[in-house]
Amino acid sequence: MKPSSTMPRHRRPAARRGCLFGVAYYPEHWAENERRRDLRLMRRTGINVVRMGEFAWDVWEPAPGRFDFSLFDETIAALGRAGIRTLLGTPTAAPPRWLTLAHPEILRETATGHVIGHGARQHANLAHPEFRSACRRVVTALATHYAHNPQVIGWQIDNELHCIGSTDFSAETERQFQDWLRRRYRRIDTLNRRWGTRFSAGTYGAFDEVPLPIRNRPDGLAPHPAHLLDFHRFTSDVACQFCHEQASLLRAANPRWLVFHNGLFPHLDYWKLSAGLDTLGVDLYPGFGGAEPAAQLAWGSFKLELCRAHSGSFLVPELASGAGGTRDFLLETPEPGRMRLWAWHAVAHGADGIVHFRWRTIRFGQEIYWRGVLDHDSVPRRRWRELRRTAGEIASVTAALAGTVRDVRCGILVDFEADESHAAVLGRYPAPRHQAEHLLAELLARHQLAGLVHARDRFDGLDTLVLPSFGHVDAELARKLRRFVRRGGILLCTAGTGVRTVDNQALGITPPGPLRSLLGVTIEECGGFRVPRLEIAMPDGCAMPAPAGYEILRPIGSAVVARWRDLQAATVGTQPHPAHGEPALACRTLGRGRALTLGTWISSENAGAVAALILHRPLVEAGPMVAVSRRIARSRVVWFLLNHDARPQSVAGLPPGRDLLTGRHCDGRLRLPPYGVALLRSGRSLP
Repeated sequence: MKPSSTMPRHRRPAARRGCLFGVAYYPEHWAENERRRDLRLMRRTGINVVRMGEFAWDVWEPAPGRFDFSLFDETIAALGRAGIRTLLGTPTAAPPRWLTLAHPEILRETATGHVIGHGARQHANLAHPEFRSACRRVVTALATHYAHNPQVIGWQIDNELHCIGSTDFSAETERQFQDWLRRRYRRIDTLNRRWGTRFSAGTYGAFDEVPLPIRNRPDGLAPHPAHLLDFHRFTSDVACQFCHEQASLLRAANPRWLVFHNGLFPHLDYWKLSAGLDTLGVDLYPGFGGAEPAAQLAWGSFKLELCRAHSGSFLVPELASGAGGTRDFLLETPEPGRMRLWAWHAVAHGADGIVHFRWRTIRFGQEIYWRGVLDHDSVPRRRWRELRRTAGEIASVTAALAGTVRDVRCGILVDFEADESHAAVLGRYPAPRHQAEHLLAELLARHQLAGLVHARDRFDGLDTLVLPSFGHVDAELARKLRRFVRRGGILLCTAGTGVRTVDNQALGITPPGPLRSLLGVTIEECGGFRVPRLEIAMPDGCAMPAPAGYEILRPIGSAVVARWRDLQAATVGTQPHPAHGEPALACRTLGRGRALTLGTWISSENAGAVAALILHRPLVEAGPMVAVSRRIARSRVVWFLLNHDARPQSVAGLPPGRDLLTGRHCDGRLRLPPYGVALLRSGRSLP
């Protein structure tokens, strides 16, 4: 499922037939009699895949160069006899003690000079040659051993890169960062010019003079924004190279294997990472979104959409199946029906593989209270029954979902570069990612065909785009946006767009820089608030809050839609704010489309008002806790109707069709029980 020049990545269907559905399993944690009991119960559950091995380096290679595959060979064979295939994980996230004892220099180092000790995971520096050599050895051995095993269908590379630790500040990393800069800039005077090192006498005479940013700076002084941005780009490139190196070793052994990674964590460009993989995975624990179901729904939708934006069809290698937590926190146990609901929520957003974490709750280590499908006593209870029910339902709709993709018409743009650039220089204002999260939640609650789309992707099939404060807009993105609008699209850009270079310097031309002619505006003035001072007076008489700040727009070919209003205008003795009465929202017609400029940032306070600017007719009539989406193919439309509320919910305005889970006919209305799910196959296709 490699990126295609003829198909947007966010619309790629799964290359394989069928949906993977199963559990994460750790045979190294259990005695032989317990493993036999697990296999008997798994057979009864109806799952078709197990994911395992990602933390078993010391089992596979108990001593340097000495390998033992027997435990996993036996488990894989037993699973195969039960009709269950295996996804293995390369075990490089948890290097064994013999390796860190022999080579303590591979351990990661913090910015304050502390070495990360052995005892958990992600404690090795991905850039260190000795660690990379050991990783190649174990991955090559595993790939060679399992290359012709028909029960092994794919590999997860490492585990959640950058989840626990993303950066390293050792001398080896500093040397490699300097080499990376040398390749990027070639001449030190080019680096000095593009970074702007004359600020605070920061000019460098050679690449080997450039230190790591924030290293040994306990004073907390903000690092140079170009320096920090490049360090995070370097950190991402190291992880991508680490992952792609393993993918190459696996594909050399068996090119038919499904190769993926699971994550979505800081300082990692998943667009680059995904380019070397077959698909991407996101681990989903909705409890991290908050205690309330509405917050969990919004958080889960955003994570799933972020994965789809980078990968198209994707996997959920870990889905919460019980209370999760370690020493510092404990997420709530999902109520009856929610484990099934979360699985269908992932499928609705485009997932074609669900693996629950985990089969059985471990009895030792840091995760003894991170509950699995089974508790410590291995007795099958309601979570097991819910898993079995969902497995049967997934199997029953596989044919109907084959080749379908999630239907998205309104795309909110995301990009690693935009967020890293913003974080290095403008943390005071809402980040592009956070604006996307707020707006996506609002659009989905209003039952719009909305989703996330990567800025480097193609925009085919979309009718609306939102560009949330991308500080740097390169020539290629500007060209794509102009063509999108000319062909009939609607574009909405928010404050802070087009103000910086790729190196995080401020542009020397009036914002929004390369988008001035497309948007038909320039920015006359901008500022932020400690306490909100302005609001936008909309034409319908409503007011749009602007808690973060403002931009005064100057039309140059666009029409003013709304103006700023001073919240203290009626206060006696108060000087009017300079933005009072000035343009805050403008619209330019270009070709068959329209380009809107909003002079503020999207926040939780104004996301509803911003959404109203680009709303289309809602898909259905339903409350905001009913998640509604479609998966489509050329000849099929499958509607997903998911009630995330603890109360029954009604849905109206549906096309006539048949519920794939119950077989019942739907005449346009249905009632969903608490945490209820319906999959409606309608009789008409879509353009």
